[in-house]
Amino acid sequence: MKTAYSHHAHAVGDNFWHIEWCPKYRYHMFRKFTYKNLAAACIRKAATEHGIVVHALEVMDDHLHSLHGKDWGEKQYLYR
Repeated sequence: MKTAYSHHAHAVGDNFWHIEWCPKYRYHMFRKFTYKNLAAACIRKAATEHGIVVHALEVMDDHLHSLHGKDWGEKQYLYR
């Protein structure tokens, strides 16, 4: 996967997160096709609402993996 780096006033780079969700005891709750689609749709909808780009999303029977990224823009900063 070739990506262009984000260039800002004092930084150059990418921001990616790899997230894995697992239910307790690894129940096979995503075995049904409707649950797989529902989980993927909910994650994509929440990511879109917050300006997060979903680069990859894979839903298996007992867990799911996702690769997310966000371009913070020229004047947006994360404050805590």
